[in-house]
Amino acid sequence: MEYLSEHRKKLIDKNLNEQLQKHTELLVINSELIQQTGSSSKKIQLTELLRKINDLYLQQN
Repeated sequence: MEYLSEHRKKLIDKNLNEQLQKHTELLVINSELIQQTGSSSKKIQLTELLRKINDLYLQQN
């Protein structure tokens, strides 16, 4: 039973890492598109969201 529980945890962690990688790749592409073609308000909105993401990392360290 413990083995199955540990196996499930590893699968969940792997899935989360894959999701994070996919979202990170999309973030890079979409950020570049907004930089090149976005309005000032979209650029401000993106900057604010990126700050929030970066703050998550800073809060943990």
